[in-house]
Amino acid sequence: MNIDEVSRVFKDLKSMIEPEAQISILSSNRLIITTSTDKLELIANLLKNYGFDHVKSVTAIDYPMKNIIEISYLISSFNNLNLSKIILTLKTLIDRNKSISKSLYKVWPSVEFLERETYDLMGVFFEEHPENTSLILPEDYKDIRPLRKDFKLIK
Repeated sequence: MNIDEVSRVFKDLKSMIEPEAQISILSSNRLIITTSTDKLELIANLLKNYGFDHVKSVTAIDYPMKNIIEISYLISSFNNLNLSKIILTLKTLIDRNKSISKSLYKVWPSVEFLERETYDLMGVFFEEHPENTSLILPEDYKDIRPLRKDFKLIK
């Protein structure tokens, strides 16, 4: 994919999502969209309608000093060969103490286990997810989630 094609996708998406979200080009095939949690599902639906048909990964980064958790969805396309060459990150920031975000399961069912893993290891509850339950940790686990910065290993 050349830079002209990425620029075209960038311009298309920019006109669709602004002012509800901000988009930037990170590299020749990398786009990042940042939005608030309340606009996350809206933006996800716009991206799906554009041709981004599945989520490859869901990650979260804990920033305890800023009291936020950043959630990132890596989105791509199986059906559109041009879009499949773009790495699109859709991210949102949530309050670390509340740790609640909107689930994108209704938009992309491929997030089911990815959001569950994020729930399990970071403690982020995804509203409207069909099963916010433990995937890796024991069902009765009540301690600090292992991927949070304040988690301590016991020797």
